[in-house]
Amino acid sequence: WSETQRHGILLPLGFALLYVGLVYLVRQVFPEFVKALPRLTLMMYVIIPAVFFLYHYLEIRREVQGLCVVTSAGRLVQLSRQPPSSLGLLCPGLAGGTSIRLDSYHVGRLAHLQLDMVAVPLWRDWLRATCKKAWRRGVATLRGEHGYMEVQRTSGEVKHVYKVLSSLMDVKRTEGLRDVTFEELDLAGLVPARDLLTPAEELVWDCRLDEYGFVGDPFNYASVLTITDRRVLVSRLRCPKPASLRGLLFGPRTCGLRCSWLSEFLGYHACITVTSVGHNNLQSYATMRTQMPPFWPGFLQPVHSAGVVFLTRFMAEYPASLTVAQRPYGIPRRVVIKHQVRLQATEHGPLKIVGSEEPGAVRGSMVVEVYDADGGEVPLDDACWETPGGFPVDPGWTIMLEACDPEWPGSADEPWLRQLRGLMDYIL
Repeated sequence: WSETQRHGILLPLGFALLYVGLVYLVRQVFPEFVKALPRLTLMMYVIIPAVFFLYHYLEIRREVQGLCVVTSAGRLVQLSRQPPSSLGLLCPGLAGGTSIRLDSYHVGRLAHLQLDMVAVPLWRDWLRATCKKAWRRGVATLRGEHGYMEVQRTSGEVKHVYKVLSSLMDVKRTEGLRDVTFEELDLAGLVPARDLLTPAEELVWDCRLDEYGFVGDPFNYASVLTITDRRVLVSRLRCPKPASLRGLLFGPRTCGLRCSWLSEFLGYHACITVTSVGHNNLQSYATMRTQMPPFWPGFLQPVHSAGVVFLTRFMAEYPASLTVAQRPYGIPRRVVIKHQVRLQATEHGPLKIVGSEEPGAVRGSMVVEVYDADGGEVPLDDACWETPGGFPVDPGWTIMLEACDPEWPGSADEPWLRQLRGLMDYIL
């Protein structure tokens, strides 16, 4: 990839329009003064524009040019070209010539790779790209065989750097995994299943989790957890809250992605962090459940959240970059059947939903109580639940899902948590 600065036509064009307007204003306000000084006219129409465009040309020519190459042997090669100063461009023999530098780094196989990038291109990058193919700058942090290293890109899409470095990761394919996902999830224009995977790996499962910020936090958070047959990728988005009555209480920072120029001026950027680890470098995972007081204690229900964090073999603590959370969390336990649902007995006692077209009764959830249309309880040890393929429940019946926690009797687990646990138990 190239690290040479890009320049668009908007900046010199904007200066030219501003200068033409200024000259027109001077001619309208001081017409006699301009006519009395012919040299002033020459300066305004010839000398000043020529100096500006010459300065702009020299500034472009004297910038550092860079080129980075990643090889299959685990080497990162950077070639940089330093042109002479402005005087050297005009007289190379007096101010020195062009210097070329070649740096070579042996990073080897990567055990950990993280990407930190802005969610929306900066305005100066929009201007340099002429508002068509603006890029998102950022930093890729990698852990190789000889330590950590940061690769920064400011003049191109850093997502391309991350994808190139992903080919150096030390990963091993986990056999027996099959595709259980149904859609590609978007995160502020970034689709991990499409933009971050290498050609050699296959998508197995992905899920989007949303976590809203509390009253004093001007940001909302979203995560996309992607599992392939070789890696686990955690993509996290920190985005200013959208414009709302609650957001107006905390100033103009809460304008979402629509007022990115204002967020950039105030220094509050929407950013994306992507972290990937191979299956062979995973040590464990933990499930976190949290119950927090509501905005109005005593009038609203407590706010529940659930999250999952992963630990690698070379880390002593669970990192924040490998954490995903859902807030609020939970689905209602009591479900009135209106569409087709099939239940089947299990070895542990509760029934399992093996087929469902009911939105509130997700396939894979456990059922602890069943009531018929008249309100009578149907025993769980009835022989009908032994039907192969599951026993169809009649519309009008009511089922009670298993509580997600003994201390949270009012809500049941969301389906993604059970699916994720099954995948991670198989991988580990």
